[in-house]
Amino acid sequence: MKAKYIIGILTMAGSCFSCSSIDLDKEDEKIIITDKGPALDDDKTHMTPGEQPPATPGEDDDPIFPGGNPSDSIPSESQLPGKMPQTRLETLYIDDCQMDTTLFVGYDQTIDSHIVVQRGGELDILAEWIMHADATVTVEDGGVLSVSGILRQLDLTIQAGGTLELVANGAIFLTSRESLRLDPCAIIRCAGIQYPELDNESNSTYGGWNIFAPPADPTSSSLERLDSLEIQQIKNQSTL
Repeated sequence: MKAKYIIGILTMAGSCFSCSSIDLDKEDEKIIITDKGPALDDDKTHMTPGEQPPATPGEDDDPIFPGGNPSDSIPSESQLPGKMPQTRLETLYIDDCQMDTTLFVGYDQTIDSHIVVQRGGELDILAEWIMHADATVTVEDGGVLSVSGILRQLDLTIQAGGTLELVANGAIFLTSRESLRLDPCAIIRCAGIQYPELDNESNSTYGGWNIFAPPADPTSSSLERLDSLEIQQIKNQSTL
């Protein structure tokens, strides 16, 4: 009887110890589960490292640049509606005396470059040429653009000390009145025979400058010659 009682007590003690071990194991299990380790992520998606969750439409969009790529969302200037890309032209620098018939052989009457006449340089236009629509001509201080032929579609800047010389019946045709920019100290001179210019009394006089531009009146289609007063006004308004 006493032996059975002792065995029962030992059995109960073993059971309690087993239960206590199970509880400790469960407590350890809880700790292990809380610290999920490198194989689990913290957002409960249960994905292993290296895997990516499926993308949600619009989820990665930048709030300022939709799609997350600014270069994709901002069009370049040439992509804007109605905007034509400007042609990239080379620049021809004139620093000594040059004649158009030597420089522009093979240009087929069109000059496809910007022109800069530098100090000590002179460009003589003897024939008839048309400038590329995007080309410009700049005459710097000490440079001379001499025209005894014809230059058409011209965008011209004459800086202080630069000279435009119109020889005989030489003429320039501007793309617009705004395409003639004259520093107040720019020089324009004429040499040789000029086309006659009528004064207010319709008397024929000479000495007019052969500088032509589209008319100020948009309803007119004929070119107009700029008189000396208008050219002087352009010089006075210049901000070069």
